[in-house]
Amino acid sequence: MKIKEIMPHQEGRERLEAYILQNKMGNGQKLPTERELCDRWSMNRETLRKSLYHLGLEDKIYSVQGSGNYVKKEKYERNLAGLESLTEWGRSKGLTVTAKVISSGVIEADKKISRHLQLVLGEKVFFLVRCRYVNDEPLAIEYIYLPYSAFEGIEEFDFERLSLYHVLEKYYHTSLKNGNESVSITYIDEFEANFLQVPEGTAAFFTAGVVYDTEGKPTEYCKTVSRYDRLTFSFLSKELISRGRG
Repeated sequence: MKIKEIMPHQEGRERLEAYILQNKMGNGQKLPTERELCDRWSMNRETLRKSLYHLGLEDKIYSVQGSGNYVKKEKYERNLAGLESLTEWGRSKGLTVTAKVISSGVIEADKKISRHLQLVLGEKVFFLVRCRYVNDEPLAIEYIYLPYSAFEGIEEFDFERLSLYHVLEKYYHTSLKNGNESVSITYIDEFEANFLQVPEGTAAFFTAGVVYDTEGKPTEYCKTVSRYDRLTFSFLSKELISRGRG
């Protein structure tokens, strides 16, 4: 029986994977330079680069131009079917979820906001823009809109410290039942890049949806830009139900 020959780049890939395991590398740790790895294994640069390329295709490493090669961070996974808040999700995973308020206030509803919240054009809405962090790493930016007539005075609450949904339930006696949400791909703009700490133009998940109260009234319209390199979504239900936001 003829034994299948192992190609040089396949051997290089195995050496790289073994090196990562033996050194217990992870969470964005940097690999040695290409020159160091070539010298270590007496490998030519072209073969090594092909090995690195294939590991990149398998999403096990990533490259930063002018900096080097890094071990790929494990992505966080969220289920889109359910009303679990980001804070609750993080707690169930043993993660710490925090928020930084970028801006908030009361504005007039434009066509898109009024359509989603079923308001008259120009009616007052409360808006809240927050950057959400998981274990102190920026993960997403939320753009939240609520009908101000239903939640007057809500701008006085500290949403870096308090859960939005907790405030709605405790102080405004509003319970949330279900909603709808869509997922697509967007590209991070200059404003978002500054908070998410990634280059402008980086691909990201874009989710948008409306959450309804127990009477079927639209309560929240939210758009979220999430880092594609740190998050993935799963669907465990045929019915897409909006995620709650802590």
